[in-house]
Amino acid sequence: MAVLTQEDIKKLNEYIAKHGWDEKVISIEEIVITKGDAKEIYNFAKNVKNADIYAMQGAIINSGKAAYIYEFAKNISGANIKELETAIMKTGDANYIYNFAKDIKGSNKKELSRAIAQTGNAEWMHEFAIQRRGADKKALEDGIIASGNAEYIYKFAYLVGGANIERLTEAEIATGNARFITLFARWVNGADKPRLCEAVADIGDSQQIYEFAKYVKGSNINMLSEAMAQTSDAEYIYQFAKDIKGANVDVLSKGMAQTDDNERKYRFATEIKGANIELIRDTAKPKDGLVTSDRNYEYLQKVTSLEEDVDNILDRL
Repeated sequence: MAVLTQEDIKKLNEYIAKHGWDEKVISIEEIVITKGDAKEIYNFAKNVKNADIYAMQGAIINSGKAAYIYEFAKNISGANIKELETAIMKTGDANYIYNFAKDIKGSNKKELSRAIAQTGNAEWMHEFAIQRRGADKKALEDGIIASGNAEYIYKFAYLVGGANIERLTEAEIATGNARFITLFARWVNGADKPRLCEAVADIGDSQQIYEFAKYVKGSNINMLSEAMAQTSDAEYIYQFAKDIKGANVDVLSKGMAQTDDNERKYRFATEIKGANIELIRDTAKPKDGLVTSDRNYEYLQKVTSLEEDVDNILDRL
């Protein structure tokens, strides 16, 4: 189906200048409305002299196209902002609802924020809360929580003044995302750190257990040591024991003993003060069952505790 070109509109305006709005022009306008192409309707309303703005607005609203509803409100003189605002909210398009609130003079920020909260789009809810005065922050907070988006739950709590930190803490925990739970505990004032610490421990993400212990002041190091030992992640068990003040080395020794990483076992046994050397050494297994193929296994068998060294001295004497 053919659409009006810019050249068509130019000729149409020249015709109107000579003949006014006769039946031909009215027929063209009716065809544009009936076709329902939002772009063509918008161009007609914007560029054709004395177009019926009310009729064109109704056609734009009926199209349900958020982009052109927004453009109509922004650029068409005489547009009914209230009606277009209602229409943009019905589209559920978070991007254009936000832009409508940002750019359209006289728009109702509170109603638009409530509409964006219903879209499920956490990014635009967050943007609305921090950028637009008059927003219904409670509605946006409800929307952010309902979205289950760990990143934006954290950002909302961190950046939006007056946010309910207790509710957002529970929402963050419910996401099961250890990374953002850790960031929440680290940066959000008023966060329930013990609850967040317990959540990270329960999730069992070795990297985030380590980072929580390292960066979150007041962490329950014993709880995190227990959780780390359960991960069977030899690299992070070793790093935890090496870097975290107050780490429970006995518990971590047991965790290290359950891994198959002889290189980390050897480093743990030789570098970590208080390591249970006997346990780690006794649980080491040669790679592929061949002692000669695994130097770390061989080295580990030679590692002794101070008690054994003293016993050897006694035996020699």
